Amino acid sequence: MKANIIATLLFLASSTVGAPSQSPLHSSNGGDELVAPTLISLNQARQELGALRERPVRYPYHPGFDRTLFGWPGMDFCQATRVFVKCDMRNYIKLRDGTKVVIEEYEQDGEMRGRVIYGIWTNPYNGKPLDLENISIDHVVPLLEAWISGAHGWEPVRRYQFGNDENNLLAISRNTNILKGSDGPDIFRPFTYTCQYAKIYIHTKHKYSLTIHKLERDALQQILDTKCVYT
Repeated sequence: MKANIIATLLFLASSTVGAPSQSPLHSSNGGDELVAPTLISLNQARQELGALRERPVRYPYHPGFDRTLFGWPGMDFCQATRVFVKCDMRNYIKLRDGTKVVIEEYEQDGEMRGRVIYGIWTNPYNGKPLDLENISIDHVVPLLEAWISGAHGWEPVRRYQFGNDENNLLAISRNTNILKGSDGPDIFRPFTYTCQYAKIYIHTKHKYSLTIHKLERDALQQILDTKCVYT
């Protein structure tokens, strides 16, 4: 993972944003330095979509779902960016997907952690600018969809891996995330980033051997045929 994060103490910025003066801030160019979700080729997307095992029921009954079973959000991710503090996956994705990102260090349970307090973001699903207060982290393949597609039978470590897989995570707006909910491409379709969304969805399901319903497959196939023509 590329990283070129400036580990400079920004005391002026610290006082400007109201952070404690003893807490150093680290600035980063965010997405310019970190690896965005891996996008597969159109040909690979078609192959992986075709390889997904189909299930007959769109919403099979598998009780016991709870988001906490996926260990979301996991910790320690900011250390991979050479900002040597712990942060949860929410803050890591904000760092990855933003530009001019500022991270504040704070102490919790005797160790230094980091949280994003400033940056510039764009909602990939509609192209509109995002405010920090309005950011929500989206699982492209929703946790509930993963649960009914096979995750109900996984060991905890596998669910944790899925729940914190950065290639299935995007920083979007809270309103968009509420609108999307746990829907798949047969119900939800972003206005922009449509082809990329479909590729991420397909690759994630293929990577974790999740099942797919015909309605999902048909919707994804339509996106590949109409939105991914030149990729």
